[in-house]
Amino acid sequence: MEELEKHAENLQILIQKAAEKTIPKRKASSRLKPWWNDYISELRKILSREKNRWKKSRTEENHKQYQQARNCYFNEIKMTKSNCWNQFLEKAEGKEIFKAFAYIK
Repeated sequence: MEELEKHAENLQILIQKAAEKTIPKRKASSRLKPWWNDYISELRKILSREKNRWKKSRTEENHKQYQQARNCYFNEIKMTKSNCWNQFLEKAEGKEIFKAFAYIK
C-alpha cells in the first residue's frame, strides 16, 4: 500500500511539473484597472445573479433586489475609484504630478 502511495505522489509531482511548464501564466492585461478588487468581482456576480432572477420572474421583490444589488455595485466602484485616485495623488512625486494633470484634462 505504501508503494502505491509513493507512486501516486510521484505521479502528482510529475503532473504538476508538466502543467507548470506547458500551461501559460496569466498575463496582466493592458486594460487592467488598478481599482478593481475581489470584493467588486463578488458584487458583480451578485448583480448578475439578481438581474437574471428578475428577468426570469419579473416581480416587484426581484426588481427591488436587483436595484439594491446594482446600486451597491456601482457605489462600491465609485468609492474604490475615488480612494485609488486619492492614493495616487498622495504618492505622486516629480513627473507623476504631470501625469495626474494629463489624466484630468
